[in-house]
This record gives sequence, structure tokens and C-alpha cells, in this order.
Amino acid sequence: PAQRPPAQASVEDHPGPMDDLYRAFIGRNSQQYYLDVFREFERQRKEGRLSWFGKFNIAAWFGGLAWFWYRKMYVYQLALMLPILLCTKIVDKLFHGYEQLFVSALLFVPFGIIANRLYYNVCRKRISESAEIALHSDRIAYLAKKGQTTYTPIYVMAVSAIIGILASIILPAVSSNMQQRAQKQGVARQKENSEQPVDWSQFKPVDNATEQRKESASSAEDKWWEKDQVVTEGDTKR
Repeated sequence: PAQRPPAQASVEDHPGPMDDLYRAFIGRNSQQYYLDVFREFERQRKEGRLSWFGKFNIAAWFGGLAWFWYRKMYVYQLALMLPILLCTKIVDKLFHGYEQLFVSALLFVPFGIIANRLYYNVCRKRISESAEIALHSDRIAYLAKKGQTTYTPIYVMAVSAIIGILASIILPAVSSNMQQRAQKQGVARQKENSEQPVDWSQFKPVDNATEQRKESASSAEDKWWEKDQVVTEGDTKR
């Protein structure tokens, strides 16, 4: 009987010599996922058609810049931080409510598309840097140190969320308390002013007749002074 042709082996059936290095760099978290992605990129690279589009990375889309931090891709994180902040400001001004959430989610879709390729590039760069290390075990240790993951962004996000929640609870309470205190102080001042006796002695009654006599006397003095000035000038001329 005719023999069946051997089934074409997939990339996953025959792990390449790079797998140990990939595993050391990726770490335990989602290792098989990224290992499959890197194997596919390796196959494309050997065929000369390395693509930027592959599996959609949900973690990068959902985590955004935090995912780059989590995977120790600090250069990409810093490079993308300013554009993302500017885009976020624009979205906040143009959209509100559910529209703002929808547009913000769309804003991070490119992260999910290109994240695996960026991560593959970083991994290949670290592997090239480790080529000068003679011992294989030392090379594995170097890649494990430079790669894998860090939980710092998770801690920072958790602490920030707790601070935000506490601030949203405490600050309105403090503001309300200060407003109530200011209102009480204002009411107390008004009450003190209304209860304080008025010193009527400082208010003297106006006598219209007396004021008119004073004005007449002042007018007479002015006329006398003008007359005296005229007489003096006449004497001087003589």
C-alpha cells in the first residue's frame, strides 16, 4: 500500500533553538502565548516577510502604557506617553459620557495591534546583547533580569486608585464642613452686630437755623475781607 506523506509539522511541534532564550526573557506570565507569537515572527523573518500585524494583544489594549511598564519596555512607554496624554486631553474636550469611553477605548486599539511586534523586537535586541556571554546559564540569567515582568505598575495603579477613592470621599466632606463653619461664623457676626447697642451720642441733630446763621456770618466776613483788600490797594496806588 502507498505510504501517506508525512504531515507538515507546525512551528509549535519543533521548538527552535531560541525557545530557551525566549522563555527566559518572557517569564512565566503568559509564556506560551508570547512563545507562539515569537515563533510565528521567527518563521516570517526567515521567509523575509516579517509583519507588524498578528495576534491582537488584549492586555496591551486594556493596559495601555501600564502594559509597557509591566513588560519592562520603558523606552516605548516614555516615547508614547506624551502623544497619549495629548490625545486624551483632546478626547476629554470633544467627547463626554459614553462617547468619551468609546473613543478612549478606540484610542488604545493600535497598542493591541503592534504590541506583540514591539515586544518581539525588544526580545531580539536583548538576545543579541547577550550573545557575548559565554556560559548559557549566565545568558539565561541576563535575559531573565532584563525581561520578564515587574509588578510595580500594578502597585502604583492600586495605590492611585485607593488615593483617588479616599480623596473623592474626604475632600467633599472637608469642603462641606468648611462651608458650614463659614456660614455659622457669618450668622454669628450678623447676630452680634444686631444685638450691639447703638451709641446715639455720636449722632448730633442738625439745626438748620444755626447752619444758616453760620453761612451768613462767613459770607459777611468774606465781603469785609474783599472790601478791605480794595481799600488797601487804593491807598497803595496813592
